[in-house]
Amino acid sequence: MKPLARLLTPSPLTVVVFLLLTALQLLYWNDLLAYTGPLLDTHGFIYGRDTSPAGNAVLERYGIGAPVQRTHDQAGNPHLEIDWGTLLLNLALTYLASVLLAGLASGNLRWKRPLLTYGLAALSMLALSFALSVRFSHHYWGYWFHPPGPLPKMRLIETVHVFLPLEVTETTEHSPGLFKAEEPVYEIEELASLGSSNREYPVGNLHAGLKAIGKLPKEYSAELPDDLPCLISSLEGSGLIIPASYGPRRWFHSWESYLLTATGRQGERLIFLLLVGHNFSNDHYAVYEAVFQASPGKDDWRYVTGQRYFFDMAGLEGFTWYVVWMLTAPFMLVGGITTLAALTGLARVLPPKWPKPRSAPTSPR
Repeated sequence: MKPLARLLTPSPLTVVVFLLLTALQLLYWNDLLAYTGPLLDTHGFIYGRDTSPAGNAVLERYGIGAPVQRTHDQAGNPHLEIDWGTLLLNLALTYLASVLLAGLASGNLRWKRPLLTYGLAALSMLALSFALSVRFSHHYWGYWFHPPGPLPKMRLIETVHVFLPLEVTETTEHSPGLFKAEEPVYEIEELASLGSSNREYPVGNLHAGLKAIGKLPKEYSAELPDDLPCLISSLEGSGLIIPASYGPRRWFHSWESYLLTATGRQGERLIFLLLVGHNFSNDHYAVYEAVFQASPGKDDWRYVTGQRYFFDMAGLEGFTWYVVWMLTAPFMLVGGITTLAALTGLARVLPPKWPKPRSAPTSPR
């Protein structure tokens, strides 16, 4: 415990680094993410959402995680909202980063070889940029390294009944939306060969799944089945759907989606849906794949499983994890090594410890 306590004890350099990191968050984080935040942080984990927990419109955010927000209510009255849990976590992590940076710069970590120190710093920056790039991919595209393949449930298909392009009519508060057949845009074999690998329109997973099990039809069905249930409400209640910014129920898009009805190996009735969601940020769309199942001869349809991923149309479709890694790694290498060199020089100027207060001289008796 003593080495840990000694490491966590603040030194003058630790205080300087802590104040610097805090000032950077206050001064630049809000302006930086005012442009990139809604694009790269769609769900608001880092940047924060447009509406505060109190329901007020957010004007400015301060700090990673947005622990401090300047808002106004519907009457236009300004408010300063503080999320104390996020704020304490932010300060704790900032202090820990300050201790590590100060310790690294002043040699408190007992690294005596400068080449080894800077080499480890470079490797750390590469690892950090890699972690950030795959985290960006998972957060923005919905997957870590590559788009997901067909759902495993497709392996249970015994007989294919209906397979066709689909359109969802507009959903409103009074109408849950309906399915209707759509004219095909792509050939069956073309989408079967692409699957979800086409980053500009990854809608071929049903085709690829049918091709993998040898049940891909040569042409689409002509019309919807007569006994097709209304699955919109079940789909919205599954937790798979992300509401678009255009309204709570307008999550669909009029682009080509797909419907597949089949019978499983045990006689179960199966419905597979692949739907293109509405854009809930600029040129950023969701693809929803869902499976519904019913008992043989019954209409007890229930949502079984699904998956969700995203694509961009004339947006960031080329920004895969390795592209982001290649773009961020050089800047983080230069920034990390430069920061370490600057802190090392600063450590030579500042005292390693706080000076002890002098005791008052005792008068002779």
